Amino acid sequence: QERKDRARLEEEEEKLRKRKEEEEELRRKEEEDELAGRSRIGLRRRKPVNYTEKDEDISDLFEGKHKKT
Repeated sequence: QERKDRARLEEEEEKLRKRKEEEEELRRKEEEDELAGRSRIGLRRRKPVNYTEKDEDISDLFEGKHKKT
Protein backbone atom coordinates (compact mmCIF):
# COMPACT_ATOMS: atom_id res chain seq x y z
CA GLN A 1 0.00 0.00 0.00
CA GLU A 2 2.79 2.37 0.92
CA ARG A 3 4.54 1.67 -2.38
CA LYS A 4 1.34 2.43 -4.31
CA ASP A 5 0.95 5.73 -2.50
CA ARG A 6 4.57 6.65 -3.17
CA ALA A 7 4.25 5.70 -6.86
CA ARG A 8 1.06 7.76 -7.22
CA LEU A 9 2.72 10.72 -5.49
CA GLU A 10 5.73 10.52 -7.82
CA GLU A 11 3.39 10.31 -10.81
CA GLU A 12 1.54 13.45 -9.73
CA GLU A 13 4.81 15.29 -9.14
CA GLU A 14 5.97 14.29 -12.63
CA LYS A 15 2.75 15.62 -14.15
CA LEU A 16 3.15 18.88 -12.25
CA ARG A 17 6.77 19.18 -13.40
CA LYS A 18 5.76 18.58 -17.03
CA ARG A 19 2.96 21.15 -16.83
CA LYS A 20 5.35 23.72 -15.35
CA GLU A 21 7.88 23.06 -18.11
CA GLU A 22 5.20 23.46 -20.79
CA GLU A 23 3.99 26.73 -19.26
CA GLU A 24 7.57 28.00 -19.04
CA GLU A 25 8.18 27.07 -22.69
CA LEU A 26 5.00 28.85 -23.78
CA ARG A 27 5.94 31.95 -21.76
CA ARG A 28 9.42 31.94 -23.31
CA LYS A 29 7.96 31.68 -26.83
CA GLU A 30 5.54 34.52 -26.14
CA GLU A 31 8.39 36.71 -24.85
CA GLU A 32 10.42 35.95 -27.99
CA ASP A 33 7.44 36.82 -30.19
CA GLU A 34 6.90 40.03 -28.23
CA LEU A 35 10.54 41.02 -28.74
CA ALA A 36 10.26 40.21 -32.44
CA GLY A 37 7.30 42.56 -32.64
CA ARG A 38 4.59 39.99 -33.10
CA SER A 39 2.20 38.62 -30.54
CA ARG A 40 0.10 35.52 -30.95
CA ILE A 41 -3.04 37.59 -30.46
CA GLY A 42 -1.98 40.05 -33.15
CA LEU A 43 -1.60 37.30 -35.72
CA ARG A 44 -5.36 36.86 -35.90
CA ARG A 45 -6.91 38.78 -38.77
CA ARG A 46 -8.76 41.82 -37.52
CA LYS A 47 -11.15 44.18 -39.22
CA PRO A 48 -9.78 47.67 -39.89
CA VAL A 49 -10.59 50.28 -37.28
CA ASN A 50 -12.69 52.24 -39.78
CA TYR A 51 -14.67 49.17 -40.85
CA THR A 52 -18.32 50.01 -41.56
CA GLU A 53 -21.54 48.18 -42.38
CA LYS A 54 -21.12 49.36 -45.99
CA ASP A 55 -17.75 47.60 -46.12
CA GLU A 56 -19.45 44.47 -44.82
CA ASP A 57 -21.86 44.58 -47.78
CA ILE A 58 -19.11 44.81 -50.39
CA SER A 59 -16.52 42.65 -48.63
CA ASP A 60 -17.69 39.55 -50.51
CA LEU A 61 -16.60 41.22 -53.77
CA PHE A 62 -13.01 41.16 -52.60
CA GLU A 63 -13.12 37.60 -51.34
CA GLY A 64 -14.30 36.23 -54.70
CA LYS A 65 -17.58 35.04 -53.27
CA HIS A 66 -19.81 37.55 -55.05
CA LYS A 67 -23.16 36.13 -56.05
CA LYS A 68 -25.11 37.82 -58.82
CA THR A 69 -28.77 38.33 -57.99
